[in-house]
Amino acid sequence: MNNDFIDLLSGIANTPRDPWTPITTYFEKMGFPIVVWAGINTESQAPTGLMANFHDEWIEHYFSQEYMDADPWFGKLVKAERTINYSFDRRHEVFPEAGEQTFKMLGELWDMGLCTSHFPDTSKENGIASGFNLWSNIQEQELLTSIGERHGEFKVACALANNAILNAPLQGIDEMYGVTTYPIRGLGATLSTRELEALKHLSEGCRNDRIAEKMGISLPTVRFHFQNIRLKLKAQTREQALAIALTNGILKI
Repeated sequence: MNNDFIDLLSGIANTPRDPWTPITTYFEKMGFPIVVWAGINTESQAPTGLMANFHDEWIEHYFSQEYMDADPWFGKLVKAERTINYSFDRRHEVFPEAGEQTFKMLGELWDMGLCTSHFPDTSKENGIASGFNLWSNIQEQELLTSIGERHGEFKVACALANNAILNAPLQGIDEMYGVTTYPIRGLGATLSTRELEALKHLSEGCRNDRIAEKMGISLPTVRFHFQNIRLKLKAQTREQALAIALTNGILKI
């Protein structure tokens, strides 16, 4: 495992009331100096939480200009869309239905040097869709190359970070950031020894074929194990399942 990922794991474990600090540190090392997390009620489409490390002046400007109503990422969050990569050069392609206010906001972000962003897979839990919007000041191709080199680890890190925020004590997060978050319900799931072994290999960045080789089983059996793991942990993806298992102490690395 990469040292940055290990630091993220230990940081979240050691500071459960303040997961934001190790999370932003990890993403900054991955090339994302600006980290935004949001939660939305999928029925009412009302924001339930918003955290960002933008400077205070921009956040005040964001709300005074009512950019939240024009922010296209909230719409994509509600739809729980898969990973999206944005660059200022492709803004009309990525957001074909966006209005003037949206492009005004994107232009101001461009002026701040933020020309690309990465929107990882979102999560839906208890009627709340949540996820990150990660902003960068490097060009899109360079950014994609950086992510691609650590693709498996990065997907797990995003799911783990999102889960850590959702599981953070309400009082601690409210006091520090003035937002509301929704903890995931307690888990009573028990994973088999082989399921835990499969998750451990996933945490090491192994793909299914490599996991099958390490465990001495067939590829369909690996897929079967992950299907059972997702069902037991009520996870949408195997990466989210790993994040839940790590956060709740089901899997220890």
